[in-house]
Amino acid sequence: MPELPEVEIVTRSLIPILKNKILTNFWTSDKNLRSQLSDYECFILTNKKVKRIFRQAKYLILELDNSWILIHFGMTGKITVSKVEQKVFIANNKHVHCSFQAEDNFLYFQDIRRFGGLYFVERSDEKNLFDS
Repeated sequence: MPELPEVEIVTRSLIPILKNKILTNFWTSDKNLRSQLSDYECFILTNKKVKRIFRQAKYLILELDNSWILIHFGMTGKITVSKVEQKVFIANNKHVHCSFQAEDNFLYFQDIRRFGGLYFVERSDEKNLFDS
């Protein structure tokens, strides 16, 4: 299971890749994770800008305008980044559960044991869930 230092390293490495980028081309597999983005949530998330990337406990959080994407890596989850779309990679890899594009980068969430999860949280009022 990724521990806090590993989640922090992933978070820091994704900041230059995702910060102030527009998210597009969401895709999710039909294989169940602990929680997975629905097709409707993928539609809502399309063309949203990432304002901030940070870690809260063992969650990697992408803050958008009025919502968040929370990623929990479970025991074997990881994110792969590529400069080119990897359609063959997705087709031949049964462990890719979600992919999306952040302008010139393609990101793939993989989890062999499927204990990880992707959560979509909308802001329900003016209070930010993650402000102290």
